[in-house]
Formats: sequence, C-alpha cells, structure tokens
Amino acid sequence: MTRYSLREARTVIISNYLIVFLVTFGSLTYGYNSAIIGAVIGLPSFFAYFNISLTGPNAAEGSRITGATNGLFAGGGLLGCFIITYLADSVGRKRSIQMTAVLCVVAAAIQAGSVHIAMFLAGRFLVGVGVGMVNVITPVYQSKISPAASRGRMVGSHGFILCVGYALAGWTGFGCYYVASQTAQWRICLALQVVPPLCLFIGSPWLPEPPRHFMAKDRLDEGLRILRDLHRLPGENDDSLAKEEFYQICKQLDLEREEGWRQGWVQGWILLLRKKSYRKRLLFGFLTL
Repeated sequence: MTRYSLREARTVIISNYLIVFLVTFGSLTYGYNSAIIGAVIGLPSFFAYFNISLTGPNAAEGSRITGATNGLFAGGGLLGCFIITYLADSVGRKRSIQMTAVLCVVAAAIQAGSVHIAMFLAGRFLVGVGVGMVNVITPVYQSKISPAASRGRMVGSHGFILCVGYALAGWTGFGCYYVASQTAQWRICLALQVVPPLCLFIGSPWLPEPPRHFMAKDRLDEGLRILRDLHRLPGENDDSLAKEEFYQICKQLDLEREEGWRQGWVQGWILLLRKKSYRKRLLFGFLTL
C-alpha cells in the first residue's frame, strides 16, 4: 500500500465529508422540529391565538390539545420510521431523501400557516411523519457512502448536528419571545422548520445514490462506478479499495438472497423478528436512539 501525504488523504476525506454534511440538513431537520414545539407552547401568544386555556373551566380541553400536539408528533414519527424502510429499498436512498424533504417542507408550511387548531394538529402529525423518516434515512445514507475507515466519524455527524438543531430551537424560541407581533412570535418559530429540509432538497441533485442500491438490482457496473468515485485513493490506478468493497457488497447481497432477505419488505421484517440475535440488535438500536 502506498504511503500518502496528509494533503492527499484530506482530498479523499473532504470529497466524502461534503456529501455527508450536506445530508446532515436532515439531522438538523430532526433536531429543530423535535425541540421547537417546546418553545412554541411556552409562548402565551400561541394559546391566545387558538383560544386555548390551561386554567379555569376549559383547562381539560387545553390539556388534551397540548397532549395531542405531542402525541400526534410521536405517532407520526413511528409511522414515518416504517414508511422509510419500504421507500429506501423500493426507490433508493437518494429519492427517499428528496421525498422526505418535500414532506417536511409542506408539513412545516401547514403548521406555520395554521388558522385553526385542527390545521395545526394535522401539520404536527405530518411533521412527525417527516421527522421519523429523516431520522432513519440520514444515518443510513451516511453509512452507505462512507469509507469503512472513516464511517464512525462521518455517521457521528448525525448526532452532533441533531443537537445543534435542539440548540437552535431553544434560541429561536427565546428570540421570538421579544417579537412585537404576537401572532408572528410562534409562526416564525414554526416557519423556520422549512429551512433545513429545503436546503436538503436543493442540494439533493448532487447526492450520489449509494452503490448498494444499484447492486441489489443487478446494476453492478453503476454500483462499481459510484464506489470508484467515492473511495478512490490518491495515486491509485487500479481502484483496489473500491473493488474490495464491491466484492464485499456482492457477497453480502448473495448471503441475503440465500436467507430470504431480498423477498420483500414484509419478509424482511419477519426474518428480523424471528432470529434472537437480530431481535437483540434491534433492541439495542431502539435503546440507543
């Protein structure tokens, strides 16, 4: 193996990191959208606009609405997690990211433009669906296009940017509290949900489709071409790293076909839940997230 200078090594790393950090607009979407509701329901202007009261004779109704705001978001998130597992395999990771970004933009616009509490709750549910989808597809995409030696750092950016989204939501709520217009206070908080997924959608044409998606559909030449583009080492002419990973993916796909993993979305879930070691990994994944 040839020894490379730090500058040459960084050339490879930077080309991959640019793709990974573009996708972290999805992480920012998840972090901001999850946390901003705490700031919104902390603004008296929000309750005043929708005539919601947490005290007095209408306190019970106000509590139900507040509970529904959080419950619909969580329920939508659960649904989104299941939807994206099907989309990612059927239309590819890149197209799934684009569809998720569009859903998040539309849902945020519905919330920010709400004129009735039912409209707001519908938007909140759709935001939950979008957030559930983006929280799954972002780290999955990052892991698929990252070189093995750098995968930990690259996929770890999802958690870091997610926390940045939490922080931005908190400071946005603090700043909007001092906005003169009572209606604009909470609408600005919700309208800013549009920004991260919109940036993700605008940048998505430059995202490569992960090679595994093409290889799973027997489009091996396209998969190898993307691997060469992503994992070519400086000064290397034979693409040995890309070919090695290409071979590993092919063997993994062959194994999955033998075990029945490529027989459909439902069959994949059945196999996942049937084997004890898979259930254990699934549990650890849930506890981690």
